[in-house]
Amino acid sequence: MTVSDYMTGFLAEYDHPHTNATILKWINYAESKLDYFKTYIVQYYAQTFNEFQYSLPSGVSFDDIRSVRVNGYKYKKKDNSAYKEYRSFWYEDSKLCIYPACATTDTSYVSEAGEITFATNTITTTGDDFTFNVGDTVLISGATVSANNRYATVIGSADTVLTFAASTFTAGADAAAVTISTPKIKMTYEYRPVTKLIANIATDTLNLPDRFFEIYDYFLMSKIAYLAKDYADAANHMTYYAAKMKEYEDWYEEHRPQLAEDDIVGVENWDSGNSSIDFDTEV
Repeated sequence: MTVSDYMTGFLAEYDHPHTNATILKWINYAESKLDYFKTYIVQYYAQTFNEFQYSLPSGVSFDDIRSVRVNGYKYKKKDNSAYKEYRSFWYEDSKLCIYPACATTDTSYVSEAGEITFATNTITTTGDDFTFNVGDTVLISGATVSANNRYATVIGSADTVLTFAASTFTAGADAAAVTISTPKIKMTYEYRPVTKLIANIATDTLNLPDRFFEIYDYFLMSKIAYLAKDYADAANHMTYYAAKMKEYEDWYEEHRPQLAEDDIVGVENWDSGNSSIDFDTEV
């Protein structure tokens, strides 16, 4: 739901005299109490001095990053004076720096048109044999059905058939040329949500799932009651807000994606011959 739609619905249900700017300030404060785990997968082709550098996506600062894991290993946050400690990361030259860079080579498979068939849990080729291994996280792109263009983890590997979890794909023969590749850097980091701006309320969406929108309701009603000097009502709403927040935190810990490919929000492609890096974030 967009912020604007939520504000309109809230005003219709709970009449109040406050401006959108004030309501948005309270929404931002409520969301600042939430933590999110976002996963970025970076595909690279060359390294310099065994170090990898890239730009953080818009809205995420180095100070926001609390922890980093690269290919399953935890890296330590350092300042510039302690750079290049084994399995460490730091910020320099407007880039997040990771050391050491991975030494493995990317694997990429490109089919001819019409060679790939998707089942709900397999990819079969009539072309060259696959070279992927069990446990590889692969990116499928170029498929005619957009839902099949995604990240998935190989759980079974044969010469011409790759097996994945049930219901991973939409079944059908694909007339297009399909690319399957394995990025070798997977970086996971935790950061707080980006502050929403009044100019973007028509397009910005709320971070909480629909089932937990009462968290916003109770927090806003508490603020409204407090400013109206109805302190008992404000305290009552704040109690409900705290209870709902605890319910959300318990739910999120239990249900948040456990596999990196289920929690991906972006991909970066980097070549040492380029002077900049382009970052695309999913909407």
